[in-house]
Amino acid sequence: MENKKKKNLPLLLMLLAGIISWTITFIFQYTLISKLIILLCVLFIFYCVGLLIVAVLTSFEKEQNIDETEKVIEKELEKEEEKEEEEEKKEVKKEAKKEVKKEAKKEAKKEAKKEDSKIK
Repeated sequence: MENKKKKNLPLLLMLLAGIISWTITFIFQYTLISKLIILLCVLFIFYCVGLLIVAVLTSFEKEQNIDETEKVIEKELEKEEEKEEEEEKKEVKKEAKKEVKKEAKKEAKKEAKKEDSKIK
């Protein structure tokens, strides 16, 4: 919920409750002083209720934002781990290729020596 909507929620709730309480006191023909006292109490109570609702909504949003942030961090960590694993695999492949090349060179040298010994 946007901050502007949250900011106006207690006021709207208070005004709605005030209209309802005024209508009820008018229908039942309360005295003017009774109407004002009831209206004042209703306005105060429902303003406090509105503030409580805003506080609860804000706490839910904070928890949701924290959860989303944790999920993003977990995904980033997983991506980093995958990259590290891929790099390790590449390094292993490079080392294996180097070993194969060394062995091939050794074999080539042995074959060259054999050929040289045959020629002599």
